[in-house]
Amino acid sequence: MKPIQPTISILMATYNYARFLPTAIESVLAQEMEAFELIIGDNASEDTTPEIVAEYAARDPRIKPFRNPTNLGIVENFNRCFLSMSPQSRYFILLPADDWWTPQTLRRLLEVAQAHPEVAIVHADAYRTDEACRLLNRYSEFMGHHPPEGLHQAVSLLMRADYIPAQSALVNRKFIQEESPFDTELRFVHDIHLWLRLLLRGHTAYYLAEPLAYIRKHAAALTTEANIEPRLREEVRMFEKLAPLTPPRLEPARQEAWANRLAALSFHLLGASKIEEARALLQKTAQVSPRARLDLIAARWIAALPLPKNTRAQLWNLAWGTTQVMRRA
Repeated sequence: MKPIQPTISILMATYNYARFLPTAIESVLAQEMEAFELIIGDNASEDTTPEIVAEYAARDPRIKPFRNPTNLGIVENFNRCFLSMSPQSRYFILLPADDWWTPQTLRRLLEVAQAHPEVAIVHADAYRTDEACRLLNRYSEFMGHHPPEGLHQAVSLLMRADYIPAQSALVNRKFIQEESPFDTELRFVHDIHLWLRLLLRGHTAYYLAEPLAYIRKHAAALTTEANIEPRLREEVRMFEKLAPLTPPRLEPARQEAWANRLAALSFHLLGASKIEEARALLQKTAQVSPRARLDLIAARWIAALPLPKNTRAQLWNLAWGTTQVMRRA
């Protein structure tokens, strides 16, 4: 194949995903456009990932792999993929090795990006699947929040819920100010942290309502229930980090989003019998929350009861579960 000057760089971070990797790579090679490079960062995998990557790279010069000598973590791996981009490449997009695309993904995103050079992020909807690739729902249905289709600066909405799936978000490289775009302290929220930084700086996004990616839910994914607590901790930290970037008109939205994450983390800790930390965070949440909240009052009351930790946790889980059922009714 004759060398093609890339317009888009695909950043694929992988670690021990040999069982998923061929599907991801094949979906890239099936794209309806050719002007891309696929940068695969292998984070010292111990399965057959190196052999799979080498086989594909030998067949297609657009595939540019590297292998880290040790596992540096997914965020640093994505940053290294970014630093490996060809100088002429104008856009980048993340594709974790356990997910995959429709054949139209790059073409549709690029069409919008080229029609709107002022846009920093062109993002589309996606499908969520289980490990066996059975469809679960759309990402937009799962999140419950998204902006209207077209141009937007819906940063307050993004603070409420991450409506931008990284697997279908094309980023214009010229708007990246940092040498490396992703904060290595934020393993679970490195992508939304980037989206928020771009929008808080006044840049524009564009939403395509059509689903262009498949996001696989499985036991080793970052989005599993086992990672709820560390993700919530990172979200709290993320909104603290965003304070210096937030203009005055958006500060109330940041404060509310920060308080909501503090509350969610407090509720999780209370339900997990981590009572002392939960009580401290509940007090902090009550101090920074912009409005009185019955759930905070109930949680603080239960956390202060002179009962065993497990009993207080059970009481809170019962109260929280009842509240959620009533909200859905």
